[in-house]
Amino acid sequence: MATQLAAGGNASPIPAMVPPPRALEYAPVTSATLMSDATLNDARNAAGPFVCGESSSLAWIVTMQDPPNASKTTSPKAGRHGGKANAAAAPAVAPASVPAPEDVAPYCVLYLHVLLEGVNNQPLVPTPDTVVRMHVKVEIQSLKRPDMPIETASDGWHAFSARPVVELPVRFTRVLAKAENQREIRLKVTLTPVGGAPMVVAGMPSTILCQSRRTGDRNKTKMVADDPPTAASSSSSSASAGQTSRKRSVGQRDAASTDGLSAISDDQVEDVRRMIANGGAVAEIGKILGGCAVPYDVRRDLLETVLRVHLVTNPPAQPGPWSAAEFDLVVTWLSDAPGKSVWTDHMLVHDVAQRCFDRDQLRAMFRPLLSTTSSTATPASPTATALRLALVTPDKDGRTPAHVAAYCVNVEFLVLVGRLYPTGLMQLNAMSKASFLHSLAGRDGAADALQRLRDELPPGLIAQAVMAVDTHGCTPLAMAEYQAKVRKRDEVWPTVELLSEMVEAMQIA
Repeated sequence: MATQLAAGGNASPIPAMVPPPRALEYAPVTSATLMSDATLNDARNAAGPFVCGESSSLAWIVTMQDPPNASKTTSPKAGRHGGKANAAAAPAVAPASVPAPEDVAPYCVLYLHVLLEGVNNQPLVPTPDTVVRMHVKVEIQSLKRPDMPIETASDGWHAFSARPVVELPVRFTRVLAKAENQREIRLKVTLTPVGGAPMVVAGMPSTILCQSRRTGDRNKTKMVADDPPTAASSSSSSASAGQTSRKRSVGQRDAASTDGLSAISDDQVEDVRRMIANGGAVAEIGKILGGCAVPYDVRRDLLETVLRVHLVTNPPAQPGPWSAAEFDLVVTWLSDAPGKSVWTDHMLVHDVAQRCFDRDQLRAMFRPLLSTTSSTATPASPTATALRLALVTPDKDGRTPAHVAAYCVNVEFLVLVGRLYPTGLMQLNAMSKASFLHSLAGRDGAADALQRLRDELPPGLIAQAVMAVDTHGCTPLAMAEYQAKVRKRDEVWPTVELLSEMVEAMQIA
């Protein structure tokens, strides 16, 4: 693949016709229940937040982690004496994905194992091309101070392949209460699946006691002192590993997904980020990423840096310092690593639709779809499934990546997606019911883009988009006529003529 990408324009063209893609269906979900034992025994939870020996299904004890940038913003005095300034601050809640740069509050990441049930209250059965898409809202209630309002820890959409048990990562930050440096809270998780009613995850513990890292270390030291020598020796090895936990904190959350590899350290993450930003040697990046376990949030953050720095935007932008083959290698390392796919952050694909106009770079990112469209019998990889979901997921304005690409006249994106996963172009705007051609019709240069789409994509796909009627009763042709006749934009007339010709041909046929 790297050789083909390096060849640039000499690469063999993608065939215009591919087997019809398998359409994704939403699985109905009727109830959700926390699997307490699986959650408590999750290796990522046991290695980080949970005090497993003292936690039960009814009450959890979790240890808050120090943020990576705490040392940069906290004075040495505060660090030695427990951070009195932080203890007086107001509670803070951060999104479940990545902490904000300015966030210096202790945080906790929990991986909840949730059993999903469907029709007749039976666990969901894994079914090909069936997915679960739901809105997940996580709320925190303080039990020490009932007068405090309920706070939202995370609020967003999640998607999974249909299966009975899914993992929900929950991240929240807390400035711990002064009394015994601990705080009791309760978590409420509300799921709203597509086409279903909101449901609260049952079986959550009645209390969660949050303790600071220092309190946890003191308790651990006390336990070691009270244990017999054999137990103390094993605990000392755990304490030794704990000495490097701050160095490798970002990698511990995904440790179970890459057995035998050490977790990537904060310094290594910053080295890779710096090499990406400066267009550094790809071989050196590969040595680091290939020799470490890299968790999802780090991979996602690094991929976002790659896209921000190295995407070839609308011509005449110059290519970055990496060749197409080097870009392909880095994207492959970050996309195909074990664990959760980085493309489950669907807004990354929206960003690609808006900013990437280079055919070779687009092929590199959508490479998993290249391999799965050759045969309908080939099972879709997790990365391919994540990309397909991203291509049909709307943003807050109801636009799919195809709508974004059409508005930006990104014809390379539209042609590639139309060949690899036509369903991505068939999706209407979730709010206005407009096709992607509605977004393209009034844009400068739309006529040339429309001509290429008509020449290179299946006629049925284009016909469906041309004849689509939005909630205002307008077709793409009506949108273009409005721009040309009412707003007096002469540059839109070629688009009006081409759309009129296409509509007339469809009526005759």
